[in-house]
Amino acid sequence: MTSISSPCVKARPRSAGQQAPAGLPRRLAAARAARLAAALAGLVAIGSYLFIALSRLNYPFAVEWLEGNSLVEVHRILAGQPLYPAPTAGYVPDGYPPLYFAGSAVAARVLGVSYLPLRLVSLVSSLACLAVLGRLVQRETGSIAAGTGAAGVFAATYFATGTWFDTARVDSLFLAQIRQRARARLVGLCRKEIVEPPGYKVGLWPWPSVLPWEKDHLVSRLAALVPRSVEREHGPIAERLRYFAVLQKSDSEGR
Repeated sequence: MTSISSPCVKARPRSAGQQAPAGLPRRLAAARAARLAAALAGLVAIGSYLFIALSRLNYPFAVEWLEGNSLVEVHRILAGQPLYPAPTAGYVPDGYPPLYFAGSAVAARVLGVSYLPLRLVSLVSSLACLAVLGRLVQRETGSIAAGTGAAGVFAATYFATGTWFDTARVDSLFLAQIRQRARARLVGLCRKEIVEPPGYKVGLWPWPSVLPWEKDHLVSRLAALVPRSVEREHGPIAERLRYFAVLQKSDSEGR
């Protein structure tokens, strides 16, 4: 009989007369059944979300009142027009950085200009959220079933959040990158290093480096970020960040 050991934990052989505590197999079986039930429920939630999202992916009209704005932004990119001109009566730019719109424009060149490529980017981003969350929980628990259940919990919030996961908005891409960054930071802490995601330092993220519960500090964070790390090398992006900061400050004052 061979024993498995790791550099950190050494296996301790059980004596011949030692037996498992009473009820231990039953508790292990119950825990395994709970994990399998969570995984099954998670798969049902994920499957339900995918069914709804795919069924309306090519719907020719807006399913959310700001989807039309995103489609206009993609039209402007494909037409070679700037996304952030001075506001006029005919066009007022949205206060979002350009990554989502640029990615959607690339998809629109292949699939045609409609809501389909924009929703496809959001759908893929939401699936990335599920994958990152499931992998993170699976890594921490050592259980694929637990990871599947965790991803299912997120998928089950689809209706609670107004069914916005797959809409033509920047939100799912933002959330996917935030989750990937959180996972990278967690892995970095375990390795005693901090890992920044690609594109973060050049301002390609849909939102700056803040977590959702830090949004109240967005303007001050932007004011600190732009002059030091973006201004010299990325002037246009710095202007967009300033524009976004002004919009956010106006929105905060309005509330």
